[in-house]
Amino acid sequence: MLSTFAKRGSVVVVAALMLAGCSNSGPTPTPSGSEIRDLSAQQILDLAKSNATAQTSVHSKGKGNCPGGAFITDMKLRNDGNGYGVVTLGGTKFDVVSSPDAIYINAAREYWAGAYSSAIADKIGTKWVKVAPASNSCLAALGSFSNLLANYLGYPGTPKKENGDAVFGVPAQLISIPPDVAIWVRTTGTALPIQVSQPSTETQMALGEWGSQVDIKLPPASDVIDASTLKK
Repeated sequence: MLSTFAKRGSVVVVAALMLAGCSNSGPTPTPSGSEIRDLSAQQILDLAKSNATAQTSVHSKGKGNCPGGAFITDMKLRNDGNGYGVVTLGGTKFDVVSSPDAIYINAAREYWAGAYSSAIADKIGTKWVKVAPASNSCLAALGSFSNLLANYLGYPGTPKKENGDAVFGVPAQLISIPPDVAIWVRTTGTALPIQVSQPSTETQMALGEWGSQVDIKLPPASDVIDASTLKK
């Protein structure tokens, strides 16, 4: 069941195909493809986690659920805590720029009018709203390199090697974690996770472009409103 789900076609998977194809090898030495496959499931997963942590950046693209509801995400994240991209939560699309101590979001007027009032929405206009990471656990998880790795490579349980030679056309080993987590680890170049899926939570996350350059600029102060100054 895991192999079938992980290979199943969807818009997310098609987009992830491009991510996997552009994955960069990092500086961490890694065994060859056949040597990786000879390792135990736990050793392969530990190697993938170690290599992922050593990377400077990642492009994450997928869908799932968080306390605030269903999400769709497309974020480029750096290991210094900065990132940018687009996250859709509860049907609302947010442009997101994240930093270690704040998240900047830009949304349509309709969202701000519903969250606050028409007057506040007019005040915000096209500006960015600065929020504390603790105020939105979903955006904090999706907008942080370290949080992303902890959430999608930190599932509890005993890993097991499954039959599977490739995902998105990239040679990879399929690792399962009961009851239904599937993690594909690349077996060429640096052993890195390519995709994580969990049918029971409708999670499907592609991870690629490891170590690529990600240029991020925080919104200028003149275009930012601090959420703490907004009153409902």
